[in-house]
Amino acid sequence: MKSQSNTVYWHGNIPGVYDNFLRKQAYSHLIDAEKSSREKGIFTTSLSTTDFDCDGMDEYIYQGQYINAYVHNRGGVLFELDYLVNSWNYLDTMSRYKESYHKNEHEINGFDWYPRNAFIDHFLEDDCKLADFSQMTYNELGTFVDSDYSMVDLNREKKELDLQFKGQVKINRIKKSIKITKKFDFKKNSIHVKYNISNLSVDRLKLNFATEINLSLDNISNSVFMKTSSGKEAFIKKTPVFEDSPITDLIINEVKRKVSITISGSEEFSLWTFPVVTETRNLDKIEKIYQSTCFVLKWSVEIDSGKDWTSIVTIRLEKIR
Repeated sequence: MKSQSNTVYWHGNIPGVYDNFLRKQAYSHLIDAEKSSREKGIFTTSLSTTDFDCDGMDEYIYQGQYINAYVHNRGGVLFELDYLVNSWNYLDTMSRYKESYHKNEHEINGFDWYPRNAFIDHFLEDDCKLADFSQMTYNELGTFVDSDYSMVDLNREKKELDLQFKGQVKINRIKKSIKITKKFDFKKNSIHVKYNISNLSVDRLKLNFATEINLSLDNISNSVFMKTSSGKEAFIKKTPVFEDSPITDLIINEVKRKVSITISGSEEFSLWTFPVVTETRNLDKIEKIYQSTCFVLKWSVEIDSGKDWTSIVTIRLEKIR
């Protein structure tokens, strides 16, 4: 009942659903309610299917002792990530929707054409820049962002889920066939996603592949600190854009919430990161509201005809002592 404030479920003259703080409060109460329903000695970790969003298709729900993780067929993405230790949904994101009150000057930051989830699969042009991607002026070469992945295998005992989609990527304006298989492996406080990209064309392919991970972090100024394996350091709020290459992992520390999030790859990657900020009406003014931080892991890969490229991306959450 604490989550049922009408304010966070609509948007009009006040931010409503755009209000990140109120949205987090509602999610926190919902997660607390779920935790209170778990009877000690009866609750067990599970991986199940259910039509969570009532769209007529099953979603994949992992419920563990420390994390909940929900996966959608559309894009084969992770769309909810609850850290139960502090009742926080790190995928409580908000896309930059174009609203009726937006003017030309608001378009410079860009509007999103897909939800800000995690493990969104992109294929980028060679000259694509961070500014192009963050402002949504880039050219998407693949057909994977919003296509429906199919379930190949669901192992309830091992807590593993395999999704697959056969799509296309444009190379010099010519469409080439490739297949992406994603294996989600859910652990106590981490998620491992094994990517396998198969070249189904007759040519050797050179691809700029990227997976996008959005995390809705604490929005208190200077309370979120990031460090990459190359030694670069930055406060999330002070660094609107961030680039690093090559690295194997980055660590995000939420100082106030005492949570450490590690994103790592089995293959070295280059990194883009930027804040997702909405420009939202609040009575008689337009205000900027932090919604999430976008992390883009990128690889330049070459795959022979009939061959595969494989990498594992891991998200781990743990409490800072």
